[in-house]
Amino acid sequence: MESWKDYFEKRILDRGRSYYNNGAVQNLRKTAEGYEAYVSGTVRYEVEIEMENGKVEYMSCDCPYADSGENCKHMAAVMYAIEKQENGTIELNGKSGRKKQTAKENLQDIVDSIPEAELRDYVYNLAKDNKSIENYIRINYGSSIDAEYIKNLKKDLRAIIRRYSNDGFIAWEMRSIIYRTWRLL
Repeated sequence: MESWKDYFEKRILDRGRSYYNNGAVQNLRKTAEGYEAYVSGTVRYEVEIEMENGKVEYMSCDCPYADSGENCKHMAAVMYAIEKQENGTIELNGKSGRKKQTAKENLQDIVDSIPEAELRDYVYNLAKDNKSIENYIRINYGSSIDAEYIKNLKKDLRAIIRRYSNDGFIAWEMRSIIYRTWRLL
């Protein structure tokens, strides 16, 4: 029998336990499908846990980490609260919608396993084909940017301005982005 804890990375489980111990789980209530609660941290997130016969069928949270398909610390905190309320171990059914991925399925683990030379080669090829990635790398990691490169960036920026202007006016959001970018150059 697998415990629900097996479907969380250790660091996430530890953070969830800390949230639970610090009283961050609020308004835990039983529903027809399972449980709902809010978890307060820097932001208040809503967590839903669907259960059937004491087994977790599905977990969801509206935080960005969970949106990427991972089980988050907020889910873990609520699971600790449910476990305390249920006075026992809760299983995770194999049909979970947000179960922890195996080591090879976890994106961070996959990236960590890529040999550095291959990763550098891949990033280089991406940058050759994508001007945004190239600019990001040049600006953030380049030791110096030559005058020709700055001239080309300004040319690209002018093209963007022309593309998004409407009778000589640019939307406030775009103008702000263009202004900040221009100041960098």
